Amino acid sequence: MSGPQQGIEMEDTLSPAFHAALAEVRQVRASGTIPSAAQMASIYDNASPAQLEAWGYDSAPTLAQHQQQIDVINFTLAENKRSGIFVQSDVFCGKCGASSAPESKKLKYCGGCSTLLYCGKDCATADWAEHKLKCAILRSQHDKALEVHKAHGGQEKGFNKKIHRTAAWFADLPGLRNEVMLTAWKHRSESPYIHAYTSPDDVDGSALQITVMSRSLWGVDRDRDIIGRLREIYDSSSFCADKDYMCAYTVKHSSPTHDQVTKLIKMPFNGTAIQGGTIVEALTAATRSEDLADAFAYVKASNTEITAGLMLRNIRNLSMVFHGIVTPHNCIPAPTRAINTEVAAMILHGMQLEVDICLMGLRSAAHLNGRNAVIRERDPANVDRWKARLDDGECVSVKAINFVLTHHGEFKRKSP
Repeated sequence: MSGPQQGIEMEDTLSPAFHAALAEVRQVRASGTIPSAAQMASIYDNASPAQLEAWGYDSAPTLAQHQQQIDVINFTLAENKRSGIFVQSDVFCGKCGASSAPESKKLKYCGGCSTLLYCGKDCATADWAEHKLKCAILRSQHDKALEVHKAHGGQEKGFNKKIHRTAAWFADLPGLRNEVMLTAWKHRSESPYIHAYTSPDDVDGSALQITVMSRSLWGVDRDRDIIGRLREIYDSSSFCADKDYMCAYTVKHSSPTHDQVTKLIKMPFNGTAIQGGTIVEALTAATRSEDLADAFAYVKASNTEITAGLMLRNIRNLSMVFHGIVTPHNCIPAPTRAINTEVAAMILHGMQLEVDICLMGLRSAAHLNGRNAVIRERDPANVDRWKARLDDGECVSVKAINFVLTHHGEFKRKSP
């Protein structure tokens, strides 16, 4: 029997109890929650010795070990959200980047400009040498915007909240932060600011558009206050195009009687997100061992040891399923188009970015070969597969061996 068939046969010989436990866990994960320790233990307790060995275990982990893993995963998710590995709030301290003050207290505005937020007196004092150069300008811009807001019926008390509610709405859109950041990184030599804008009736971000405004096009923007602030920030000695980027979030009203709400933000590039995008481009361009090694290192560095171990074991198992190649524990599988595609899709999916694919090599559904699709999620019924939505709305379940990524240099957030 051939190698690939042997890999599939090993999966098929697992007990019905194993398949039932696995289906239950997949269903829980599909609902967006983390399985319990007992649910995870049921999978391992019903796995064959050969499957446990393939996963890197001599025997099934205990219930306590599963609970420890789940506690670590929960902690990691909370830490990632706090530190901004993939998602970071736009309401943060202007000096240290914290999203809240000590003891979870609210951030406070600078008394001069009423624009920049700080977590406390220490950060405000430490940032004053730089902030004093633009505090008066920000005060003037704030006052002008407030005048417009009040002229259209708004109240002064709720003005800052309105601005930050706008920023929070944009920040909550899945993948938008990474799309904006990776776009800014690609065009950083052009001194750009990335303008994301939508209409006030946009609920899920489906109407949102993104424009790259390089410095040569700044004069096209009619908001002179924004252009003035951009010039002041880009020309300051503290701005570094390889470390920082500028973005503006705007809610545009079609009626001239309503004021536009714009939030202009200076943000630091996130090294994890930039590295993720770079690795995806390398994986889709060639099948080199060093690119897959970089991807494995990225997964290890951006996750806890336990979470990374589970993800990498899955890749090794897929190498066996796709190609019949057994990869020893702690080793990196041989790079192939299917394995590289699987890892690239996994990274993009984790960053909440669109995974555009083209189907190929299908036998029982050969009529779908050549069709374009977008990956939506892991197939909850089969961890080896992805659920993808075709351009006509039909959904299919496919393995990475049956599609290629059609990434063309621009990263896009997941569509609603």
